[in-house]
Amino acid sequence: MNHPLHSFVLGLCAAAAFVAPAIADPSGIGQTYQVSRTVRLADVDLHTTDGAKVAAWRIRRAADYVCGGDEMIGRMSADFASCRSGAIDRALVTLDAPLVSAALGRPTVTDMAAR
Repeated sequence: MNHPLHSFVLGLCAAAAFVAPAIADPSGIGQTYQVSRTVRLADVDLHTTDGAKVAAWRIRRAADYVCGGDEMIGRMSADFASCRSGAIDRALVTLDAPLVSAALGRPTVTDMAAR
């Protein structure tokens, strides 16, 4: 079954809640902005191991970006790891691609059913 995904937007807006102090509005009013990243997957076959690995790499990079990890200081944030993990999990729920989940070391629906 081939998913007709031309691109898929990571549902990472909730990730902003984890990094809100790091991206707070400089005016001090307490406003924050939401960060998202589009991951293009039209050129990737999500039903092959190689394609899943490419998609997994792109999702990791997008999660790094939205959680402030493009810079070394962002990666040192106490919230970076949990933000990145949550962002990846939300992306996988949206994507529903078991091989990509496996490539990211996350349980798949098949793994869960086997328990």
